[in-house]
Amino acid sequence: MSFYYFLRKLIVPLDKIDYYLPRKGTIIDLGCGQGIICKFIANSHDRKIIGVDVNTKRLPKIKINNLKFISADITKYKIKKAEGVVLSDVLHHLPLNDQKKIIKKVYSSLAKDGILIIKEIDSDQKVRSKLSRLWDFILYPKDKISYWRANKLIRFLSLCGFRVTMRRESKLFPGSTNLFVASK
Repeated sequence: MSFYYFLRKLIVPLDKIDYYLPRKGTIIDLGCGQGIICKFIANSHDRKIIGVDVNTKRLPKIKINNLKFISADITKYKIKKAEGVVLSDVLHHLPLNDQKKIIKKVYSSLAKDGILIIKEIDSDQKVRSKLSRLWDFILYPKDKISYWRANKLIRFLSLCGFRVTMRRESKLFPGSTNLFVASK
């Protein structure tokens, strides 16, 4: 097991993401990295899981019937109709304008009553956001990080048409573990 895989399992509330996503239909994980969330949620065979990441080397080479990985830049990727979309710890690695474009694109591509799950850092959580920033600096030293304040992200999602709830999922990891559950 890689250090990255260990960290992701520690940081990401996989069971909660699985719980909030639709039980069937197409689920797209944008910025899936090594596909940890994809593999976890592929347990439901009524779901078709698509993981998208720009880094081809990180994409897993596994064979699961209802799971496929695509190498693509999520800022340019054409999202097909989906019942659910996941953006876990990816938005803050992009410029704010790209973040907004992706969220709008997701809204347009979601089916009626579709769900968008965003796991993101809340910059208002001072200690947790500083720890998250440290991890991002260690793992991605070249990235320019752009965190949202939770209330501003909720407001933007609402302006796009989503109904939003935010859940502070506590995990052992001391960094930020906020889930924004946005339904169309």
